[in-house]
Amino acid sequence: MKQRKKNAAFLGVRFADGTGSSIIDYCKGFLDSGYQVCLFCDSDNNGINDKKSELKTAG
Repeated sequence: MKQRKKNAAFLGVRFADGTGSSIIDYCKGFLDSGYQVCLFCDSDNNGINDKKSELKTAG
């Protein structure tokens, strides 16, 4: 606030912790509720990596 920059929340951005291995389902929940989703995640879990394309297809 001292730098007079806009807070992400005022720009419609919300950060969320996807709780590890359930991140894809967590994002789908936001999509199903009408929100746009941008996911940043690491790739050390092959189960999640396999589901990333599924999430891209969903929205």
